[in-house]
Amino acid sequence: LSIFWGIEGPISNTVFVANLDYKVTWGKLKEVFKLAGNVTRAEIKEDREGKSRGMGTVSFEQPLEAVQAVSMFNQQSLFDRRMIVRMDKLPEESAAATNKLPSGLKGIGLGLGLGGSPLTNMGINAGSGR
Repeated sequence: LSIFWGIEGPISNTVFVANLDYKVTWGKLKEVFKLAGNVTRAEIKEDREGKSRGMGTVSFEQPLEAVQAVSMFNQQSLFDRRMIVRMDKLPEESAAATNKLPSGLKGIGLGLGLGGSPLTNMGINAGSGR
């Protein structure tokens, strides 16, 4: 169930952007999406001749920044084309790794970490519990 259109689990730090004008470069994509957070990588998908396929990905430092990017830019126009922005799908090997459950456990929900993984080292900033 998604709260916003295009935001569905698992949540990662990368968004997929489609319906881009062919003149949009990785630099322009980074310039635009840094309004949503700290961009660590922006990439335009290209064909064999090196021409834009009109889609790309943008990775952020934090998953929350990627969620914010979907909220801010999905259906917004860049060079008169409405961008389609959604959470990027995780690689198959990541999904397969989460399927190893203890015997008797039939499933788990999403964790609060990157890509829906469980948070670790939670004791670092934990209070006294009172």
